[in-house]
Amino acid sequence: MQVVYLDPHVLDPDPDGVRADPGDVAGLAATIAEQGLLQPLGVVARDGGRYQVVYGNRRRAAALQLGLATVPCVVLDASDRRTLLQQLTENVQRQDLNDFDRHIAEELNIRAGGGQRAEQDRGDDDANRGISRE
Repeated sequence: MQVVYLDPHVLDPDPDGVRADPGDVAGLAATIAEQGLLQPLGVVARDGGRYQVVYGNRRRAAALQLGLATVPCVVLDASDRRTLLQQLTENVQRQDLNDFDRHIAEELNIRAGGGQRAEQDRGDDDANRGISRE
């Protein structure tokens, strides 16, 4: 895996991504300003020298807010099914997804051939929050 440094202005959010809105990234931006960007974004190459964010869209939004010239990125293979599964894994495991975003993630997981994994993850998360689905 190779990390490349790209201008965040050439990174487009995934229109089919798990999160419909990156939300307020001010806190994330403050952390990045203080500590730097600790985890690279996952991107796939698009036409015209542009890239689409697979995972890390909130980091992208924070980098833009901060005016960073470059961000670390891992360029993924757009034709590899595992690319979508990587996006889902990173996002479904977050506890702050709202119900709509969680539903989108589950639908994408099923389309990607992930079966019931997102449902199992949600059940585990719900159990941790004291929610019963029986």
